[in-house]
Amino acid sequence: MRWSSSSRPSHSHGSDLGSDHPRTLIAFENLGGLHHWNGQYDDCHAVTLEVLERRQHALGDAHPSVAKTIFNLAMIAKMIAPPEKAKDAFLDSFDLLLSAFGDESSFEAGCLQELGDISLELVQFEEAVGLYE
Repeated sequence: MRWSSSSRPSHSHGSDLGSDHPRTLIAFENLGGLHHWNGQYDDCHAVTLEVLERRQHALGDAHPSVAKTIFNLAMIAKMIAPPEKAKDAFLDSFDLLLSAFGDESSFEAGCLQELGDISLELVQFEEAVGLYE
């Protein structure tokens, strides 16, 4: 789902903030959240993927906002993809979250929790126990 210049939010004075502006990206992230809450997971994924591409372009791959967006994509994958693919998505996000937020962050803890839950779903009990510890 690509957005056009007519669908981009603009500043209250009417000036165009641009598709890579942080406020524009937050607005589209919120749109993805609305799709998620309405059960429109494919639309949520498409919007969030676009936000990721824009953030990577504007901020670089190592920025905390990029890591958070990759985690959000993993959460979406949990809803629409087989457990193996969702697990891969969380594993991809884990190192970025650790680097961006540290090993005591709620994102890192949330990622470990999700990996543990998926491991249980995949009947990988020993791995799940290790993730929950």
